Amino acid sequence: MSERIVLLTESEYDAVKALVEWARNTSGPNLINSPFALTSKPQARSRRGSGGGPKFRWCTVVTVHADHLICRPVDPAYPESSQADFRVAKPNELRQSDLDGETKPNQAGVLIKYTYAVGLTETRTASDDDGDEVQVVVPAYIPAQTITGVFYPGSLILAISGLSQGTRVTYVDGNNKTVTVDWLDVNLNGRAFAEDNGS
Repeated sequence: MSERIVLLTESEYDAVKALVEWARNTSGPNLINSPFALTSKPQARSRRGSGGGPKFRWCTVVTVHADHLICRPVDPAYPESSQADFRVAKPNELRQSDLDGETKPNQAGVLIKYTYAVGLTETRTASDDDGDEVQVVVPAYIPAQTITGVFYPGSLILAISGLSQGTRVTYVDGNNKTVTVDWLDVNLNGRAFAEDNGS
């Protein structure tokens, strides 16, 4: 298998490194030989401790917003799991504020204009000289729902906090104060916008 080199920002590198170390500590040394392993040596568990490094949290999606999710902790291993719902930033490519109304080149150098549907954070239109393409997030973020009296939890995601450069996502709280979102969806499910085939 040929080696691939991917350029990451410092914040993205922190997230990937922390995820690899977390998986390595969880799954054992076999991960060292996987294509996902970093080139540096794994740190011993005793060095991770409970300090100020990145932290992970399993949670389910409660509601979906333009740039972030409201999630509910589900892992009882974390003391925070007894606390209230919390906010998780979406990955950059899924945020409405990063692309809505913007024109950007794709990998082929074609200029694409992105327009998000009003009130629909998971749907957008990508337009170029050849026409329009409606796109949706695949797989979709499924919010928590109650149907005929039965509660169904939302999509399960893994969130990370403690990134050196943060998430770049904020929201306005009930006191009209701008608050930073500290957690970021690691995107283990590989969510991305793709053409809506109507299914």
